[in-house]
Amino acid sequence: MRTSVMFALSREQNKVLKNTFMTLSLTMITTIIGVFLGLETIQYTLDNPLTVFILSFVASIILMIGVIINSNSGIGVLLLFPFTTVMGYIASVSIYVVFEKNTNGQEIIMMALAGTGVILVVMSIIALFTKVNLVRLGPVLFSALIGIIVMSVIGIIFNIPLLLTIISVISCVVFSLFILHDVNMIVTGEQGNYVEATLLIYLNIMNLFLNLLSILSDLSAD
Repeated sequence: MRTSVMFALSREQNKVLKNTFMTLSLTMITTIIGVFLGLETIQYTLDNPLTVFILSFVASIILMIGVIINSNSGIGVLLLFPFTTVMGYIASVSIYVVFEKNTNGQEIIMMALAGTGVILVVMSIIALFTKVNLVRLGPVLFSALIGIIVMSVIGIIFNIPLLLTIISVISCVVFSLFILHDVNMIVTGEQGNYVEATLLIYLNIMNLFLNLLSILSDLSAD
């Protein structure tokens, strides 16, 4: 009886894991669409930065809340796609800056994508094969995230490029560990909702990519 229960639990975890990464792969497509839309309308964004920021920020928050509220239904899955499209649109600004700042912008973007992909695979493999439940890592990472946000605000207000670069490096470590933590939550059965899992891992990936992009761009510019 115990064996059948363990087998059923393992099968459920595998289902959540499979659905999470399948949905995650689809959100990458909508993200790319958002990036292209953002690059096509970049002049409007540059002319109306505050308007675009407010509209895209509000839209992303509303859609994210919609995903969370409807995470137990198909509506949550559907809302993931416009949400990730908006996120791609927002990310297009950072990508445009890289092209403007560096002559090898395309190479930098490809390196950031490759680095993000490698880290995702490595962290996922570790999460799959480790026997340790990493649930306690969550509060530590969340505290680190709050610290990153506070220091980022300070770095932006007082215009301290070195501090912002250091924060980007720390952010890469933190979001890599977030991927490890969130995949581990699925494996250990702590996370049984693939919509929520997809949202969390997607945000980790986007933040990891953007911080890697920032680091590589700064290194290339130097």
